[in-house]
Amino acid sequence: MSERPDYNLMHNTLTFILAMLCMACLGQPQKPPARVILPEDVVQDRIKLVKCTTTNTFLVEWTYTEAGAKKTLASWEADGAHYWITPEWKKGWLKHRSQRELFRTRSAAEELVGKLKKK
Repeated sequence: MSERPDYNLMHNTLTFILAMLCMACLGQPQKPPARVILPEDVVQDRIKLVKCTTTNTFLVEWTYTEAGAKKTLASWEADGAHYWITPEWKKGWLKHRSQRELFRTRSAAEELVGKLKKK
């Protein structure tokens, strides 16, 4: 008994699609563990929570200590996702050592502020 040509075509197509999906899923790079920002890595009097009235969002801004900035920079360089880090950018950022995160809710912003502040 011979197989039908349209069955072979469908079988081969589905096999190809499955193989491509497997390669796409298994080939994804693993995310590095999220960096935890410790309170001792942050200048405590430079933590700010600002409400952006025009967009109804909340901005948390802080400044790293020198040691905290060096740890953060090493973490960014290790994860490989920060492709824009150049020697010039590093030099400038290490002078100011600031970072910001934008949140949609006040509670999420306050949660980060709580993690950044020493208890």
